[in-house]
Amino acid sequence: METKNPSCVDCKVLACETKKGNYPAFCPTAHAGEQRAEDIAQRYGEDDLPLRVMHAAYDVLKDSRANRWCRVEEMMALFRHLGFTRIGIASCTGLHEEASLFADILRAHGFEPYGTCCKVGGVPRSRFGVFEDACDVDPVSCNPLMQAQLLEEAGTEVNVVVGLCVGHDMLFSMYSKAPVVTLIAKDRALAHNPAGALYAAKGDSHYRRLLHP
Repeated sequence: METKNPSCVDCKVLACETKKGNYPAFCPTAHAGEQRAEDIAQRYGEDDLPLRVMHAAYDVLKDSRANRWCRVEEMMALFRHLGFTRIGIASCTGLHEEASLFADILRAHGFEPYGTCCKVGGVPRSRFGVFEDACDVDPVSCNPLMQAQLLEEAGTEVNVVVGLCVGHDMLFSMYSKAPVVTLIAKDRALAHNPAGALYAAKGDSHYRRLLHP
């Protein structure tokens, strides 16, 4: 199948990673030029946070590989590097147990978690023109904008997404004042492991359909 407008996801070389070998004809690294890359690199230093996050992320990466950390441990290490103690949790009510356990873990390590669940405010779905026949779950709407506002009012320094619905996670990230990182990406069919479908799509499993619409 011919690919129109190929990009990095179509690359079989990844010469940008090692700077060895030839770049594909469509490679943005080859076309952008070193000067453009340098100009963008300078932007990391225009604000304090991006450069701090970059340094902290590499420190966490090194320690995580050495100690076989899980994502929860990586997050806490990142928060410590950045000096964040007030941690927001934006969770789905369907993952309330997981969000509560995550909060307990944060407290055990000296952090101050503050959570908002997706149904906060109790606004009916009909308020947004979404009626009963559009969804077979309870009539209360998810409310990602209110979650973001409440976490801002609580003074959280970073917000962690725990299983928000597809689309609602987008809105929360758009309206969150603090930086956002995801702990759990909701996938009802795969125990919240969306990568499982990607691996299965190349075999003889049910998810092979993804490559053969």
